[in-house]
Amino acid sequence: MLHYQLYDYDKDFDYLSDDVPGVLYDYLGNQLERALNVLARRSREQIDYAIESPDWMLRQGGELLFEEAMRVTKEKGHCSISRVKALKRLARQIDISEQSSPPDATWADYFVVLAIPYALEMLHAHHRRSPR
Repeated sequence: MLHYQLYDYDKDFDYLSDDVPGVLYDYLGNQLERALNVLARRSREQIDYAIESPDWMLRQGGELLFEEAMRVTKEKGHCSISRVKALKRLARQIDISEQSSPPDATWADYFVVLAIPYALEMLHAHHRRSPR
């Protein structure tokens, strides 16, 4: 069985309990801290589940996003899309009101949760370039 890991985290950093390293502020400002403040009412399990949810949504909406990207490219000659832009487009198409996990999730939760793996990947990349 193939194990697929979406993000490459720094295994020595716990995003909920460890102090945010100064290097993250150099790269991202206080995005991780702000994201965790927004998600303060969520458990670790809910946050971890939510981290994976936008990727699932983006894969499910891939055809819709591809069609839109082709339309924009045809109109403008180019198209630039990020996970945030793609998720914003899909938010109009996906109803999250009935989902059970995380309970009472909002689109704001999903947008803010994108900052966590991004910050963790930045930390991981920094540590790979400069050993501790």
